[in-house]
Amino acid sequence: MASRSDDEKRPQKQVTDERLAARPKLPMPVVAGISAGIAGAILVVAGILWWAVKKKLLVMPLVLLVLGVAGLAVYVVTNRQQLRGFWQQRTSRQFVNSAAFAVFVVGILVLVNIIGARHFLRHDFTQNKQYSLSEQTRKVLDDLKQPLEIIAFVSPDYYNSEELRARLREYDIASPKTKLEIIDPKTALDKVREYNVQFDGTIILKYGDKKEEVTGGSEEQLTSAILSLTKGEKTKIYFLSGHGERRLDGYGEDGIADFKRSLENQQFEVKELVLMKEKEPQVPSDCAVLCIIGPQQPLLKKEIDAINKYLSQGGNAFICLEIPPAPNLKEIIASHGVTPLDGVVFDPTYNFLGNIGMPLVVQPEDHDITRNLQGLFFPGSRALEVTETPTPPQYPGAPPPPPQKASKLLQTSDSAWLDSNFQPGKRPVKDAGERSGRLCLAAAVDEGKKEQPPQMPGMPPPPEQPEGPGTRMVIVGDSDFLTRSVANIYPTDVVFGLKAIAWLAKEQKLVSIPPKERPQRNLALSSVQLKVSAIIVFALPLLVLLAGIAVWVLRRRG
Repeated sequence: MASRSDDEKRPQKQVTDERLAARPKLPMPVVAGISAGIAGAILVVAGILWWAVKKKLLVMPLVLLVLGVAGLAVYVVTNRQQLRGFWQQRTSRQFVNSAAFAVFVVGILVLVNIIGARHFLRHDFTQNKQYSLSEQTRKVLDDLKQPLEIIAFVSPDYYNSEELRARLREYDIASPKTKLEIIDPKTALDKVREYNVQFDGTIILKYGDKKEEVTGGSEEQLTSAILSLTKGEKTKIYFLSGHGERRLDGYGEDGIADFKRSLENQQFEVKELVLMKEKEPQVPSDCAVLCIIGPQQPLLKKEIDAINKYLSQGGNAFICLEIPPAPNLKEIIASHGVTPLDGVVFDPTYNFLGNIGMPLVVQPEDHDITRNLQGLFFPGSRALEVTETPTPPQYPGAPPPPPQKASKLLQTSDSAWLDSNFQPGKRPVKDAGERSGRLCLAAAVDEGKKEQPPQMPGMPPPPEQPEGPGTRMVIVGDSDFLTRSVANIYPTDVVFGLKAIAWLAKEQKLVSIPPKERPQRNLALSSVQLKVSAIIVFALPLLVLLAGIAVWVLRRRG
């Protein structure tokens, strides 16, 4: 047996663990490269976050990104051997492959979200499309030639903040050229001072070097402001005055100040025109539409001559008459295929709230003005007679018939009649010989229509001829429908007037923006339905509770 001293004399085998061995000291360039890499990664993350928050690649985020990429490049250059050794290990390659696969999956998810954000389907299921933009608004946005910037100063305390924000997002989504920025004016004071904002709910629209300011933010205001920016100048509308017409500044029940404000919201410039003060009356050359709303006294001959001269040169007119003894303006209207008739229209079948003196037009004739409008009424109206253009007999090779210049827009029912002997305060009576049947309440004249060439047999239809610069007129037998008293009851009548002005001024983009009213949905239950509801809501849950208590008591006794 070997002694202890012999064991001590034998050479001892040293066993070392590489994990316990002291690591060699890294050279200074490598340590500096690692520090530069860590700092570079931090700078890159900070630059990306700054970019994402501001949504703009400003100078500072760009500097951070450049410095970060430079730091990462220094790390790669100074640690080439360590990176090469790391890549040669099997576990390292597996880790890189797993990381690459994870990045690939995340990239697919991000790409799907980007595609879904840019190409998506949205549908408004409300009955009157309460949360959708109108077709004409989309046309205006589709015609944008350069980016449109929408800067909205809307605080959370604004009275319809959520509704306004949702509407502005619809504008932002509708076109790739729109850019929306919503700012809280109570916190972003620097922006408030920059744009000189005075009121909460102010919206700034910037299109190139032009700018418009809107307060309130209805679709009518926003779309009209956008159209004004794209057009470059406002269309001028003149209202004739001096003969007892409806007052533009009249805020009473019989005034049309609200109608004027609606026109101004649609970016029309409204002016008053007094021809009788001029020695030689003349309608201004920049007049897009001449409005004659309810004159009570006849016009002077020089005024009539000036208006006829304006119309003969391709002018446009919106004429709303009043019942006798007000003038019928036959000297202006009759030469364009429409003859006003003296008397008051009564309709016992279709009328507003049972008043036969307020004829109700349920279904207007098909026209750009009346499209999408229903249920128009007129409190005391004349009738109009529209001259039909005779159609010559057709034969092979014959020229097409001339187009109908004047057309009917609104007509009564077949049971209406024209009371030519109407006297206020007396009950209307239908006398023998008075006009009856479908009576025209409003008519449109378009003398710019061109004859369409005939289609030859077996040949494709010829292209439609564009309209010329001919006269356009809209004649209505009543002017009360534009007043505040009617607008407060039924605003659709005023929409008809706005659409007529837009059609006359050839502003087709604004022809179809009717107001959207929230429908009232009230649940009315009968007595039987109330009893059934009470049983379902109260009795059945009570029976279930009592049954549960009974089962619990029986189990305790058993």
